[in-house]
This record gives sequence, structure tokens and C-alpha cells, in this order.
Amino acid sequence: MEELQFKYSNSDFILRTPSWQNPSTKSKFDSVLMGRWDNAVTNGCFRYTLDDLQTKLIPGPMKYIAQLNLKRASDRRKPQEMLSLSQPFNPNKFNFTKINDKEILIELCPDSSIKNKDKGGAIVANDSITSNGCANPNTAATEEESEENGVLEGAVKRQKTTNSKHVVIINVSPLEYCNILLVPNIQDCLPQMFTQEGIQVALEMLLLSSRRSFRVCGNSLGAFASVNHLHFHAYHLNYELKIETVPTKLVHGPCHELLDWPARGFIFQLDEATNVQKLARCIYTVANHLHSNEIAHNIFLTRGAPLGSEADGLQGETVRAIIWPRKSCFGAKTDEVFNVAVCELAGHLPIYSREGYANLTEEWTIGHVNEVSLSEQSFDVLKEDIKKLTF
Repeated sequence: MEELQFKYSNSDFILRTPSWQNPSTKSKFDSVLMGRWDNAVTNGCFRYTLDDLQTKLIPGPMKYIAQLNLKRASDRRKPQEMLSLSQPFNPNKFNFTKINDKEILIELCPDSSIKNKDKGGAIVANDSITSNGCANPNTAATEEESEENGVLEGAVKRQKTTNSKHVVIINVSPLEYCNILLVPNIQDCLPQMFTQEGIQVALEMLLLSSRRSFRVCGNSLGAFASVNHLHFHAYHLNYELKIETVPTKLVHGPCHELLDWPARGFIFQLDEATNVQKLARCIYTVANHLHSNEIAHNIFLTRGAPLGSEADGLQGETVRAIIWPRKSCFGAKTDEVFNVAVCELAGHLPIYSREGYANLTEEWTIGHVNEVSLSEQSFDVLKEDIKKLTF
């Protein structure tokens, strides 16, 4: 059986990627991920293929990218009903410990964390796993350390509470090429509540790719998460998104707010003052505050321009980490054109009806997004709360 563990260290992270005009070569991670995802397609592991996926640019300054994906609307697993942001994990519902082994592509292993190797890298029961597939909370903790400096400092330094694994699996109902799910600490059976550890692994996975097309994102409960088991989406979209260059304004410390964007949100960046570990902590600090106050939210991680106003020139490259507080939406997903989850907030619009795809306009899209965005007054109150947080 193919070895699934992917061991990495700070030296594998790619801080500068070629421009859109100069396609990059594949990183080691890209080659492994794409190869295994392509094999999963060949082996019929998905509910449908992307052969009929249609893509178009919606005219207008927002540069929305719309994609017609009829099969995702009809063939995907029925989303779970969510009732609150604090809904506990339910082992009797579908979760990612129940998937077929053939859906598992990679186990992400930060350097020095290779231990208890299972035969073939499969996710199997061992002393740290209980009979229901979840981790034993009494498992001894370990610590991995990094000696790197600068923006990579602490990138693989973390305190693991169990031997639970960071697993990359296919999304059996894909949005786009290489649509995967990152499930941090899979056997811990955590609810869909973002953790600092999970956010850091998501950032590290982004940095393992040399492709600007690779994005990582997540939805909280009440923000169109479909499964109440901690996970992030990732996929390749071969189009630049406006959100990657939109200007920003400083709020407090490393936290900025988006300017000239339909949905109000906060944004952080990777730089010399904010390394990978600190960036994960910043995102988590805001996400935890939102969760504690029952405010649904979406997270989007991407390559993009450094933060600042248009007057600053926005030259160069950074990792942009955006978190949108938004109005909660509980119950079934029902919109026949698109629901406003993280992709849609970022400017990528998976569309589920031919009529909606044909008639979609920027004006209608902005109005639809505005419906879930916090009001200016609510966002201003939240900004004052953010200013009191310690990053």
C-alpha cells in the first residue's frame, strides 16, 4: 500500500511563488497531492467528475469567477442540520472517521512528528484510539520544535495533545480540481470549531504549494459548514481573485479590515512581524472571539498582495488570511443559485442551476452577499471588541 505520510519542515515552505503570467513548477507537495488526487479520479472514488464544469468571468470590477457545477447540487451528500455554533460532535452522525480508506490521500507530518507508523499509512485503531474511532484524551502529549527564524519561526512548533493525525482526504463531491479536505487531529473527533492547531496546519499546507491557484478555506457552523467535524477545504482555481489585491485599513495591531468589498471582514498577513505560528494565533484569537459571541464566520487563506491602501502600491507577495464575521444561517442549504459560504465571499461562485448561471450579474451577486454580511453598525461594534484583544 502506498505510503501516505508526508513529512515536512520549514525548508519545504515556499514564501514566493511565480506570478500568474509565469506558471510555477510543482513543489514536492503539489506533485504528491495532484498525483494521488488524479489516481482517485481514475479509481472512481468521487461521486462525479469535473468534466462538465463550466467557468466564466462575471463582468464588473469585482471580477467574480462563476462555475456551473450541476452535479454538486444533485449528487453531494446531504448536509447535516446545524442548530448552533456550539453544537457538539455527534459520533453517530457522518464524520471523517467513517470514510473509506481509498479517500485518504496524505497524512501531514511536521518534521519530528513521525511516530507510530501504521502499516501503509492507513488510519487504523491503536492504543490512542477508542472503539468509536476517536482519540483517547489521556494519550501523552508531544512537542515538536523548529529552529527557523523570521516568518517561518515556530511553523512546526506546537503542543500536540494526542497522537491524532492531520489527514488530507478527497472531497467526494468536488468543487474544483484537487478539492480536498484537511482534517486536523482526525481521531480527536472535534466539532467544527476552529482551533489554533488546525489553523496552523492549514497555513502550513498552503505554504507547501508553489501554486498561487491553491487556496485553503473553512466555514464555521452557521456559515454553511456541512459536516460537524473539524475540517478545512482546499482546491486549485486557476484564476486570480480580486480579494487577493483589495486594499485594507489597519484596525489594531496586525489586524486590518477589508476595503471596497461587498462583505465586511478582517484580514491578517504573513510577514516578518507575524510568523506562521503568530498568524495562526491571530486568526484563532478572532475566530474564538466570534465563536464565544455566537457570530458565524468563514476563513480564507490565499497568496496575495501585502496589506495596505492602494496608495501603498500593494507590491510583492504575502499570505492573506481573511476572516468574515457574518449573519448565521441554520437549517438546510436551499438557495438554487448559490449559498454564501467562504468561496462565494472570496469571489468564487459555484453555481447549481443553468438558469442562475446564465443570468448571473455582479449587481445581483453583491446584493446576495450583502444579505449575510454584518451591518456597518454591527461591524463597528465588533471592531471595538477586536481592539481589546491581545494578539
